[in-house]
Amino acid sequence: MKKVLFLALAAVAVMSCSESEEIENAGQKAKIKLGTVVGTTTRAAVTDLTELQKVGFTVYAYNTGGTKMVSVTTVDAMKEFMTDVRVTYEASAWSLTGGTYYWPMTDNLQFFAYGNPGTGALTYNKPAAGAIYPSITYTVAGVAAQTDLVAAKVADATKESNAGSGVSLKFSHILTQINFTVKAADALTYKLKTLTISGVHDKGTYDFDDSIWKSQEGTATYAHTIDAGALEVNTTGVEVNAAWMLMPQELDANAKINVTYDIYENDILLDAVTSAIDLDGTQAWGEGKKIRYTLTLANKAAKVTFVPEVGPWNTGDDTNVEK
Repeated sequence: MKKVLFLALAAVAVMSCSESEEIENAGQKAKIKLGTVVGTTTRAAVTDLTELQKVGFTVYAYNTGGTKMVSVTTVDAMKEFMTDVRVTYEASAWSLTGGTYYWPMTDNLQFFAYGNPGTGALTYNKPAAGAIYPSITYTVAGVAAQTDLVAAKVADATKESNAGSGVSLKFSHILTQINFTVKAADALTYKLKTLTISGVHDKGTYDFDDSIWKSQEGTATYAHTIDAGALEVNTTGVEVNAAWMLMPQELDANAKINVTYDIYENDILLDAVTSAIDLDGTQAWGEGKKIRYTLTLANKAAKVTFVPEVGPWNTGDDTNVEK
């Protein structure tokens, strides 16, 4: 299963008097409550509770009246209830910008939210004719600025169904985490000089309807910065200090892992190798999945093994298939 972040934020927000006809009378008002329970993770780039408290997240909500989301057929039935509402954390409490939002008496509310602490370009797309559900268009930032991206939705929330407990938003990681381990094929000295992934898409549209990315586009190259210009590896394997957050996608003929490395024996340079590893048709990058590529550096080429991982993004969960 995808790793999820459970959020039910105790919050405050306010509606204008012009919207009061949708709300129960003043003596019976019930605030919409939202709070937080988040699983652990060891990656600094991954959105955990601490990171979310720093950057907050954004909520949209729509009122569909007496109609359940599954039965909504036109965008006209999606009346805006919360629009671009920022949820922030301060003084040990969460709050919503704009005041206090109250539950309608019986209407169904549809919630959509995302947390984006990074600098990747993000656009929220409101429901459009024929689409019904909103979507997110996102462009992945460069390696140095990448962070996690999470999204959540709650359908058919009502005052009665959420009485006393608040809305529980279950945030899922929606990018793919890419990791590397580099090994030496033998007892010679191998020094990795460059490591990149090239020819992959960096932009896509995430649909809240089926929670998958569509219309991936763009072509990007991501390069790992190697301290001191070279990383010496051994036969046991060295985990590269990188956890890239990239666009989920099927990998085609343009997608490659590129490495350069030197081979030494007794401080004498034996060979300087440049290798491109074709990823066409290999394991797709799925939403919320963790892919670890294990590169085995050899005299004439680099071999690659990989396996998708689903669930908590902890380093202890890494598993590999060796060749």
